[in-house]
Amino acid sequence: MSKDIVAPLLSEKSLGQVENFNIYTFFALAGQTKLDSFMVRSFVETKYKVKVVSVNSQKRLGKTKRFGAKRNEVKRRDASIFFVKLAKNDKISEFKLDTNDIKEN
Repeated sequence: MSKDIVAPLLSEKSLGQVENFNIYTFFALAGQTKLDSFMVRSFVETKYKVKVVSVNSQKRLGKTKRFGAKRNEVKRRDASIFFVKLAKNDKISEFKLDTNDIKEN
């Protein structure tokens, strides 16, 4: 399962969920099912040494885009998103946003 999880999903919304609800978001390759939630749970617990309370999943369908002079249609890959809720005192350091990363205008 570890090769199927691409990376933690870092966005403004997912970082807000980390701060408010202790829910971490992971992006996985398409074809992952609800049954793989148990595998995601064990992957996160072993890799990050945390206690997982619950795992929810969501399928994200790939967009259809048009490219080139002939406007050929290309479909982007489908993906699965897993929302992992951790125990109260557990944190994953990869989801921390450094203040150095933020550019000031």
